Amino acid sequence: MNLRVGFYLLLMFVGQQSFSQEGIALYTDYINDNYVLFHPSMAGASNCTKFRLTARHQWFGQKDAPSLQTLTIDTKLGESSGVGLILHNDKNGYHSQTGVKLAYSKHLRMSGDYLSLNHVHLGISGGLMQSRLDETDFITQMRNDPTIDPTIAGRFQKDNYFNIDVGASYLKDSFFLHLTYRNAASNKRELYTAAESNNISSVIANVGYSFMKPDVVMLEPSVLYNNFLESGISYLDLNLKAYRNVGDGQMWFGISYKRFLERAEQLATDRGQYSNSITPILGGKFRNVLIAYNYTQPIGSFNFRQGGFHQLTVGLDLWCKPVSYDCNCPAVINVK
Repeated sequence: MNLRVGFYLLLMFVGQQSFSQEGIALYTDYINDNYVLFHPSMAGASNCTKFRLTARHQWFGQKDAPSLQTLTIDTKLGESSGVGLILHNDKNGYHSQTGVKLAYSKHLRMSGDYLSLNHVHLGISGGLMQSRLDETDFITQMRNDPTIDPTIAGRFQKDNYFNIDVGASYLKDSFFLHLTYRNAASNKRELYTAAESNNISSVIANVGYSFMKPDVVMLEPSVLYNNFLESGISYLDLNLKAYRNVGDGQMWFGISYKRFLERAEQLATDRGQYSNSITPILGGKFRNVLIAYNYTQPIGSFNFRQGGFHQLTVGLDLWCKPVSYDCNCPAVINVK
């Protein structure tokens, strides 16, 4: 590995530079029951229509700090299909991006036992994005400094592009497995350079199991692996989530440890620097309302800044239909 690896690690960890993003920046939303943001195959998987709104802000007190907002809505379409809508707004200083995605999934029952959850879900989503670069603040600097980079246009620029994600999920009682190929197809964008490759294709694998019993603490360990194909950079999320039923709702506490599997080499030594982080998660669902909070703290030796990243998620589960699955599958069955 070399400085190129370090550069990619920084961009992915900061996660907000428009020219480096693979569409919507992904964090730990899936742990807060927002799977459709990661996996189009999970559109309409639940027995409820789900609304999830998230707001993420990095480095409070820092001007023009990165921020991200997403809104996801997904619902069943008949008995064996689902649809989803994803909106996002992403801003980091002079760079910003907005977009919309539509997702469709087909749900295939793998057994005739209607009390057992045994489904394969196949999904696809298509999105239209707009990236913007505001260089108008640089005009005065360009006039006063003739040595400034001549590639800076000093104006407001924007360009549109699209991408497509495909994926599959296997849900077997309390076990779940999701595989998603992000940016399987996309067109070129001409904003920062001519005909640039605006996206980074990646493959996501997410697997877990829910060990749940009534009236006790219920545990859900899971792992997410994300590999960026063009750069070869990959990371691993190790997660543990504990549930507790409380009255008409449910509370949970989770912890997620993120580890980039490649390291940035130091020039002066033989030691490498890893970009790691830890994210405690606290949330709850009361009747049909979900509220959750995440705080991500960098802990690796390769850190851009010591400050943490805050994220708030609110949600609604509406028009829930009765189901008869005899399983511990919180992503599929709403807790009432």
